[in-house]
Amino acid sequence: MIESGGRPNQFVATACWRCSDLRNRRDACRQALRAAAMIAANVDELNRFLSHDLREPIRFGVGIHAAK
Repeated sequence: MIESGGRPNQFVATACWRCSDLRNRRDACRQALRAAAMIAANVDELNRFLSHDLREPIRFGVGIHAAK
């Protein structure tokens, strides 16, 4: 999140919310998409690292919402 330009805002149960600077909505959307891609890459790497310890790979979902 931080690397893509946002900041962690809330952690709720199994979710984490990310805030971006919404003064520039186009950049905020690009940052959110970049963060989602980075999460996917990191989970893939984690799955490879833990492949011998996991029965199934870790799966996840990402929801992106731009509130006004």
